[in-house]
Amino acid sequence: MIFRSNSQCHLFVELLQFLQSFCTQTEQGDIAKKSCCVSFFKYLDKHASLAKERGREGEFVKLKTITKRFRDFLERDHLLGEDGDLTFEMITPDLMERFEKYLKEELLSINTTSFYIRKIRAYYYKGVQEGLCLPLSNPFERVYTGVSKTQKRALDINSLKLIKNVPLKGRLDFSRDLFLFSFYTRGMAFIDIAKLKHVNISSGILTYYRSKTGQLIRVKLENCAMELIEKYSGQSGSDYIFPILSSGGKERKYATELKNHNNHLKQIAGKTKIDLPLTSYVARHSWASIAKRGGVPIATISECMGHTSERTTAIYLASLEENVIDEANRLTILSLD
Repeated sequence: MIFRSNSQCHLFVELLQFLQSFCTQTEQGDIAKKSCCVSFFKYLDKHASLAKERGREGEFVKLKTITKRFRDFLERDHLLGEDGDLTFEMITPDLMERFEKYLKEELLSINTTSFYIRKIRAYYYKGVQEGLCLPLSNPFERVYTGVSKTQKRALDINSLKLIKNVPLKGRLDFSRDLFLFSFYTRGMAFIDIAKLKHVNISSGILTYYRSKTGQLIRVKLENCAMELIEKYSGQSGSDYIFPILSSGGKERKYATELKNHNNHLKQIAGKTKIDLPLTSYVARHSWASIAKRGGVPIATISECMGHTSERTTAIYLASLEENVIDEANRLTILSLD
C-alpha cells in the first residue's frame, strides 16, 4: 500500500491500533463472560477425578477436603450464587480474605490455613491459563500464602522407645504399630501403608510407588517390620496387609481412618507424656532426624525417603546403591533396641 501523505500513514496506523485493541477487548470480554458461568467447584472436581485416575490418592484427598472446607464456608456466610455454585469470577480479594478469617476461626494453624489458600490459588491460576477466567485483580493479594517455621516434629530415641514399650490395647495398639511400621520403612506415609498389599512384598523386599510423587521405592524389611506384617496378616479380609481401608471385607474411607489414627496417636502421646503433637507424619520426620544424628549423609537420607524435589541432591547424586540405603535403614532401626 502506498500513502500519498504522512497524515494518511498516521490514520492507517491508528486504524490498525484500534482494530487490535478492539480484538483484544472482544477476546477479554469473551473470557470474562465465560468466567461468569464456569464453576470453580466443578473444575476442582474434574482435577480430583483426574488425580484419582492417575493413582495420586493424596492429591485426590486434598482436593476433596479443600472443596468441602471452601463450600462449608460459603454456605455458612451465604456467599454462593443463586444456583448454589461458585464461579471463577466470584473469587475476589474480599472473598479470600473472609475465607482466611474463617479458617483461623476454625483454630487451624497458620501453615494449614496457608496450605488451603495456596491450593485454591494454584487451581485458580491453572484455570486462568486455560482461558476460563480473566482476573481483574489478584484475589490472593491480601491473604498469607507463605510457610512459617513450626516447632520440631521429630522424636528422639528415648521418646520412640516410650511409644514402643508402653502397654496398649485395641485401636491404640494398632495405631502404635502403624507408627512404628512407618519408622521401620524409612518414614513410609500413612496413605502408602493403607494401600499396601501382599503383592508389594517379595523375598523380604517391599516395593511401592509413593502416592505423593509416583516415585518407585524399595525397602529391605527388617525383622521388626516383618513381625508387624505377620501380626495383622489376614485381618483386613482383602488383599491389603493392614486393616485400614478394609477390615473383615468392609470398606473404609481413607480420610476417616487417617483422622482416627492421628487421634489415637494423640492419646498415645498423652500416655507417654511426650510433649509433641504426635501425628502419622512425625514417624517420617523422626526417621530422618535420627538417621542424620547417626551420621547418615543427607544425600542418603533424601534417597531413602524418596525425595524427588531435592534439587541439591539431584545435582551430585544420580542414584544410590540399594545396599547402601538398606544398611542406612538397618542401622537406624537398630538404634531402637
